[in-house]
Amino acid sequence: MKKQVLTLFAAFSICFLFSGCEKEENYGQVELPDMGKIEQVQLGSMRMTVGEDYPQANAESLVSNLEKAPPVNKKQRKDLDKGEDYWSVGVVVKNGTKQMFYFFRKGEDWYFETEDGRLYSDGDFVTEHMESCQKMTAPVLIAMIGEEETHKIYFDLMKELEPIDLRFFYITDVMKNISYKGYSEEKAIELAEQEAKDLWINDKYAEMQGYQLSDKKLAEATELYAEQYKESEYYKNIGEQIYKDYGLTVEEGIEKGRSLIEAAYFRSKIQVDRKNEFYDGKDTIGDKQCKSWEEYYRVFVEEVMIPEVEKEGIEEFEETMKEAKAFYEANREKLQEMMGKMEGELYTIGDVPQDEV
Repeated sequence: MKKQVLTLFAAFSICFLFSGCEKEENYGQVELPDMGKIEQVQLGSMRMTVGEDYPQANAESLVSNLEKAPPVNKKQRKDLDKGEDYWSVGVVVKNGTKQMFYFFRKGEDWYFETEDGRLYSDGDFVTEHMESCQKMTAPVLIAMIGEEETHKIYFDLMKELEPIDLRFFYITDVMKNISYKGYSEEKAIELAEQEAKDLWINDKYAEMQGYQLSDKKLAEATELYAEQYKESEYYKNIGEQIYKDYGLTVEEGIEKGRSLIEAAYFRSKIQVDRKNEFYDGKDTIGDKQCKSWEEYYRVFVEEVMIPEVEKEGIEEFEETMKEAKAFYEANREKLQEMMGKMEGELYTIGDVPQDEV
């Protein structure tokens, strides 16, 4: 009898242990604060105040759908992974705490994952709330010219200022500010220096963080834009001969601007990374909680990036500006003459595949 009791007790113990494991692997539905405590809703990178720039009814619908979504059963979970292609939704309460949910699609079905890894199904309601833009990719500066006089000016400046670096950027920015934006020369110079410093600081910070634009990615971008450019009527009728006159191919013309391409790429990448951090629910830098990704990026620049770069010193930038200003003064009359002939932008912006950094 004693042996039977022990056997029965052992069996119950095993059942209890297994049911305990089963219980641990299952979880309940999402629990959110009362609507009266919810201040903001985040959709992608946009954070909106309920009742002001986001309708109360929409917020109530979103919260209700989140709380009603059924947990994914444990057999399905092993086949589900949000990966990198997901869409973020956040609920922010008045004290600043938040809950983030990451929506993704598998086949025809939508799921979402919580910050602690719990998975829920029936997430298709998110499509009613999606904003048009998803996670950003970074654009990069590519020199592509479609007007004859501007084309020749670009190549003349490129020959005199080679290698194409921040000096070239400063000179052409002064010219753009005067020719296209109508600023006085004094204001154009001031703005060009500010823009050059911003580009330099971003480039230096990227260097400190180990960012890279690989040869492969640059080659992909070069091939993409060179082929498109060669199909243009301008290139076929005029541009091709100008390239021959200056002894360059389209690809070589792009590659000569590598340092500027990298600097523009890194600046965009840093901005994109901050937007994507905010997209994923990170909204605090130091003791400052930000209410928009633009504010988050501005605080990052002012409190993180600039101090870190300036701690290393800005003598390199100051020396580059000294050289650029000396060139401008020495060639002022010629540059003004060029400005009188310019009829098109020196640069266009193109999207380039991202590097992993």
